[in-house]
Amino acid sequence: MFRVKFIPGAHCRGKIGKLPMNLVRRIAEISIIDKPFGWRQTLLSYGLVCKAWTQVLDLFFLSLQDKLVASFDMLDICAVARSLDARPERGSLMSAFSMNDFWAMTFPATDGQPSTQYLLAIITVLSHAGPTLLKTVRFHHIPATIAEDARRGLDRLQGLEKLVLGGHRSADEIHLDLDTIQTLMSKWPNLHQASLSRWLELKAPK
Repeated sequence: MFRVKFIPGAHCRGKIGKLPMNLVRRIAEISIIDKPFGWRQTLLSYGLVCKAWTQVLDLFFLSLQDKLVASFDMLDICAVARSLDARPERGSLMSAFSMNDFWAMTFPATDGQPSTQYLLAIITVLSHAGPTLLKTVRFHHIPATIAEDARRGLDRLQGLEKLVLGGHRSADEIHLDLDTIQTLMSKWPNLHQASLSRWLELKAPK
């Protein structure tokens, strides 16, 4: 006759080794690589179910276009801004910020121009990023209405390594003067890549 011995779960819990974070991160990336739609919701569900997986939630703010998928899973910028206003500590998860990753579901663009609410929410999200933790910033469009706010948002950053200003559309314009851009770049000792296009000189008020 066989004897069966049951081991209480509490006794074996401490013997289960933890997966290295680089492996957990790779598992998360592979699990969302084939989900161009809804991958951010999948990622959030991982982070909410298991506390250890919260360390990969920074992927939520990343554009996966360069690394994994041609992601069409854009974020509603107004919802993200409200979330960061309520939980500003989550801003430290951002290592990259791209204007192209956001859209305004509640306040859509009119005549091809982004709404004021969308632009203000973009600045709000940028303002919550950790000054030394944000490494990459992409702005395809900085209209004159938020030029000064964008300048202040960029000015507070300290650890920037990559900067992209300008887009491919004819409507994409960067309303920052060259002196301002050069002054900002001089404050980022780790900057090793910069792309500037369609920037315009700010016109002095009459």
